[in-house]
Amino acid sequence: MLLSNLDISSNKKKNKNRFVQVFYIVFLVLLLFSAYWLISHYQRIRFLIISDRYSSLQAELDTYRKMINETTPENQLQPGDVSRFLEIINDLIVANPDDGALHLIKANIYYLLVKAQIKQNPAIFDDTFFFNFISKHQIHPDLNKDAWENGIVSFRKALSLNLPEETRSLIISQLSEMYLLGGSPYWNSVKNDFYQSIQNPEVLTYYDILFHKSVIDWTTLESTHDLPSVEQIKAIYYLSKKNTPMAFTTLKDLTTIDNIHIKNNAFYLLSHLMRTLKNSKSELYYMGQIDLENFLPVNPWFLNHYYYLLRFYGQEAKAKQLLLQFESKINNSKPGEEKEDNNGD
Repeated sequence: MLLSNLDISSNKKKNKNRFVQVFYIVFLVLLLFSAYWLISHYQRIRFLIISDRYSSLQAELDTYRKMINETTPENQLQPGDVSRFLEIINDLIVANPDDGALHLIKANIYYLLVKAQIKQNPAIFDDTFFFNFISKHQIHPDLNKDAWENGIVSFRKALSLNLPEETRSLIISQLSEMYLLGGSPYWNSVKNDFYQSIQNPEVLTYYDILFHKSVIDWTTLESTHDLPSVEQIKAIYYLSKKNTPMAFTTLKDLTTIDNIHIKNNAFYLLSHLMRTLKNSKSELYYMGQIDLENFLPVNPWFLNHYYYLLRFYGQEAKAKQLLLQFESKINNSKPGEEKEDNNGD
């Protein structure tokens, strides 16, 4: 009987010890798993904590974003509206130079300034594809270059710091959108580094067009841009793909609209198309339809181009009249300094 009791007591102790061992093993596994999870999600947790710390700054940023979405083009966000906010952000960055969240906030301020300016003057964006096709890889003269350059620098700085993957994807889409305004050197950078990582469908569509992809989701652009802007991009895409009938029809329709900026671009693109078809009479005709008062300030190179073309086809009097009327108004090189341009050929 006594031995039986001892056996029972011994079994209880063994069971208890086994339970304690299992408990410690499970606890250790859970502890290791927790440690692994914390380490693997450290950057995200840190970013969330920092973002919460800067919640008042994010709220201010949301106010500016709301201004862009709700106000009319005439009352858009201006650099003076954010000057004090930028001073605060810059002071914080001096104290915390490796804080990716601060650099991202700063980048978004400049990004919103550029977006506001484009909403106020859509031609800044519309000319992106036009400049590219005619091989004038230039930044639009009306673009706030300071905001654009500072935005790019700040986005790249934020991207170089440790931020969560989903935040990095957002930065890549915004940075790629800013690069659109800089011409082919910037687009090639996107093609080599960011194209596969762009998550924003609208931005991805822009680059599909620029890189001449076979399938374009036009509905994405039609939902975010005015119809004339989309139709101009379509026409340029058709020209790039050598689809002459569609290009010609689309451009002819654009020459009947009220938007003088896109209308002028359409006339120039029609003249380009006629040149590729070796129809010099129609080429000169469409060039003659361009409203030079509106076209030359953004495209001063056209004065020399048109001048020499008129002379080439024997219209000396008209060429001289052109110079007399516009040369003093345009800050352009003198005739004879023009460089040969392939005009998209």
